[in-house]
Amino acid sequence: MFAVNSNIAVVMGRQSAYIFSPTGAPDDSGMIPCTLTLPGNRPPASTAKPETIFCVAVDITRRNPVQHIVICDNVKTVYIFHFKDSAWSLRQSWVMPQRIEKIMFDPDENYIVMLGKTGDVYAAMFGTEAISRFRTIMGHVSYVMDMTITNDSSSPHIITCDRDEKIRVAKFPLAYEIRYYALAHKTAVVNLGLVNNDDYLISASTDGTLILWGVDPRNMEFELGHPHHLNDVLLRKVEAWDVFEMLGIANETVAETPTSKSKPSIEESKPSHELLKMKSTYLPDGRVFVCIMITGLSELVVFEIIPPDTTKMLSEEIEDAKIRLVTKETMDHSSVDITWVGTTLYLLYPHIGTMKKLVLSQEGELSRDDGFNPAFEIEMKLDISLFGSTRISSMPLHKRVWSKPDRINDDENVEDAIAASNLSPLAKTVKKSGDWVIQLGADDVDEN
Repeated sequence: MFAVNSNIAVVMGRQSAYIFSPTGAPDDSGMIPCTLTLPGNRPPASTAKPETIFCVAVDITRRNPVQHIVICDNVKTVYIFHFKDSAWSLRQSWVMPQRIEKIMFDPDENYIVMLGKTGDVYAAMFGTEAISRFRTIMGHVSYVMDMTITNDSSSPHIITCDRDEKIRVAKFPLAYEIRYYALAHKTAVVNLGLVNNDDYLISASTDGTLILWGVDPRNMEFELGHPHHLNDVLLRKVEAWDVFEMLGIANETVAETPTSKSKPSIEESKPSHELLKMKSTYLPDGRVFVCIMITGLSELVVFEIIPPDTTKMLSEEIEDAKIRLVTKETMDHSSVDITWVGTTLYLLYPHIGTMKKLVLSQEGELSRDDGFNPAFEIEMKLDISLFGSTRISSMPLHKRVWSKPDRINDDENVEDAIAASNLSPLAKTVKKSGDWVIQLGADDVDEN
């Protein structure tokens, strides 16, 4: 919903992107404050129709001398704006095959990397003179929840996590070369974070599991054509913690209100608490800080992690990492987006159109910056709050579990099984190789 670097902050509305200073310092260049309105015919901000075009992903350059902002809307269009000749202007745009859920620049800002709704990852070469057409660099058979890229110019890797508990490591940008799978989580992995100059990776899953992985430098240096052993380990599990247990949260299964597309044969239940978001940062001395958002909890939780000495990664004996609760920050609204910029934690409450800033001290304590108060105009707040009310992620966190098997071997019970499965009248059966197979009709297929 927003992106921040040391110079500018960009907050998404349903129709526009709003640019302002993250520090509140005055600017005479014309870069900030500014409003970017995406091209196209758009209804007034006061209307809230499902078909309204709105931004869904954003990122900004951090190294390029010419500031760039890349935005994607919900009709699959990517826009690239740049600040040139004292004004923001549209540099390039293109239409993607599917809606983009996350968009980012790689650490060297040579590529724009885009994560599609169904798990495809696209990349477009990014340069000051030209921007290439995008191409697909990797695909997944599950919903991808997050991605990150290592900050290593000689041998970069892209790391993704998905709803099926997997973390995948692949070369970048030649991502067809899959290097490693990490399979320690038991539920959907929602976020990843590389810390301490990529020496460690942090992953978080919906069941409250937080895992610290050590990145083995010996195996990251592998190049195509060199000797490679199948037992090479790229990510070594250093430590795992149960956040819910540390916070004293008792998780229970509660009934979920079925949606209009739900079928009676699908189990509709979910845990009372789920870890939804995790963002990480670190200090020069190696201490790591993670901010966590949990459903059913009115507070953001910040932990400090002290990883073991990185030199121990080359040995089989890895020291235990330490973790402690730093603070709990009361949320102004149940919907919040969070991001770290160095030692500063930004909180955006899109439903109410406000933004907060917390600063991390060397002692590891967080304090609010009361002087930070972006001056959003009334129309801006309305647009941001409308975006917050309509911006619903299309990434389902739970697998749908069918109450009846789709393969039946008992011919006498086929008709009863079909009736009990609550399929539509369009459903039919076909006998193949002595087995009965239930074929779904059009009404039984979820459009999403």
